[in-house]
Amino acid sequence: MFETLDQTSRGDLGKRILTLIVSLILHVVAVIVVVIMPLVFFNVLPEQELLTFLIAPPPPPPPPP
Repeated sequence: MFETLDQTSRGDLGKRILTLIVSLILHVVAVIVVVIMPLVFFNVLPEQELLTFLIAPPPPPPPPP
């Protein structure tokens, strides 16, 4: 299982650094898209539909006599 462990050499250092930089850039872009963009464009949702959820439902009918 661990026979190929010694095959990782220091010659791949440039490739590993490039992979790390690309990964960091992609993660930063993903965080910006998922977290920050909804905060910037919060007025996109229709306001009238949001207000309908805040209205209390009518009270239940009175009990029969």
